[in-house]
Amino acid sequence: MISKLPPFTLVYITNPDTLGGGGETPTQATEPAGDPEPPGNTITTGDPEPPGDSESAVMTLPGQPTTPPPDEGTLRGITDSGGPGVPESVSSGSDTAQHHIEAVSRAAPELAESFKSLNLNPNLQQTLLSTSFAQTAIGVDDEQAVATLKPVVADLKRDSEVVTVALWDLNSRSGQLPEVINLINSAQPLFTFFELQGAPLPTGLIGPPQRVEDWVRARLHKRGKRLTKKMRETLGAPGDNFIANEFYKYARVVHKRIGVDYTVGITQSMIAGDDQGEIFWNYFTASRDHLLVTSTYDLRGYARKAGRSFEVALMMLVVAQLLVEMNSRLTFHQDTGCIFDFNSDRASVIESIRALKIDDDCLSKISDKYRQAALAMLDALRSYKGEGEEAPAPEEEEVDYKHWLEQLDKLGEE
Repeated sequence: MISKLPPFTLVYITNPDTLGGGGETPTQATEPAGDPEPPGNTITTGDPEPPGDSESAVMTLPGQPTTPPPDEGTLRGITDSGGPGVPESVSSGSDTAQHHIEAVSRAAPELAESFKSLNLNPNLQQTLLSTSFAQTAIGVDDEQAVATLKPVVADLKRDSEVVTVALWDLNSRSGQLPEVINLINSAQPLFTFFELQGAPLPTGLIGPPQRVEDWVRARLHKRGKRLTKKMRETLGAPGDNFIANEFYKYARVVHKRIGVDYTVGITQSMIAGDDQGEIFWNYFTASRDHLLVTSTYDLRGYARKAGRSFEVALMMLVVAQLLVEMNSRLTFHQDTGCIFDFNSDRASVIESIRALKIDDDCLSKISDKYRQAALAMLDALRSYKGEGEEAPAPEEEEVDYKHWLEQLDKLGEE
């Protein structure tokens, strides 16, 4: 059940007319074939990913709806009158959005005018309105619903081309996201982050224990290679890796529905994928065509050793991958303590979390418009103190056992 929502929350609602209370059951999404996506720390954009494996069943986590992702036909956005070829659900969604705008106008006329003046994707407009008024189903009145919208509109008005980013916690249980989102949003005017709630989670993303190993083996076999014992050992235990290809396939539909510029999936597993024939696994992050996926595997321990909160470590990974996705000249590199370190030795991310810095060469490759915003986000993360944040564990002093044994021998001789 939806209670009063924190600002910068997006609720995935399949049918806006029902405000999350049911509605149509859309068909399974399909994607056209194309080149596979890049590995976690290198980015290219262009053709969509291959269709992947055949799983189409839907699983749910606590609080997740049981509806599969909608197909392309239900994602055409808000139009004035529906129009030929536009499903009834979209036409009626436009009517619902107009009803919500009228409610905003009655409760806060100036806010309604500000909202209508925003240069937003129509689907994001509808998502924001539906999210705010979803609360009326549990007794929140229109004025309180509108209050949820006010800080979001103020944030989005700070620049004519604000970049909108939705953080979708797939299974990582990152509970303090609203706090760190507010912090980062207030630190700069060019990025607005949201927490996405309620989007459906397909089984293909998690799957049975042998899922990733079988996936890697099949792709290696297609290229005349085999999965060696050493490779299997580095894959780790079942569930340690999450297939980025499958995430992109399903997340693209959710991404279009909510209307943000970038969608970031957050998983408790490491990231595996296929980079145009090169298989990878054990990555922290990956992205393709405005879709990002970020791993929290071992991240709480790394953050603790760095003396930072888990949320800071997570947002460092998100910000780094987002900036690489947005800037074609920017790439991950050999480790220097920069947020763009490749971290082939996973534990080396501790220094990146501790320093929260951008090397001068990397900074020069970020678009001029976003350079100061990137630095401001890192400054904000340095100041953040999450609940239960611990100081880094002290290193144990090495004991010179040989010295003390010699001293004991001397005492025995006396």
